Amino acid sequence: MAFNNDTLMVGAMSHTSYKNPPYRDNVGATAVLGFNNNEWTPAQSLIPDSATDDARFGFSIAIQDDLAVIGSLENSSAGDYSGAAYVYRNNGVSWEEEVVDPNMPGN
Repeated sequence: MAFNNDTLMVGAMSHTSYKNPPYRDNVGATAVLGFNNNEWTPAQSLIPDSATDDARFGFSIAIQDDLAVIGSLENSSAGDYSGAAYVYRNNGVSWEEEVVDPNMPGN
């Protein structure tokens, strides 16, 4: 979970993705909530397209202004249980995943 100004992000590591078939078990998701009119309201759900089964996306979250980095504990897209970090930027309307080189050290 991470909080910055009027944005709250909460990870759900055991979320099963129904975004695109084939469905992916325990891929994880991150809920984005915005603070408006004195209450928190759901704004967006983040699920990376490249995450694998059991990726556990949302394990760790850091947010600063319009930039967020979300960890995927057991993502296997770069090798068994190698993990990954996904970078998102807020364009003023929604959070969009930025392209990050999967071969970069730490990814």
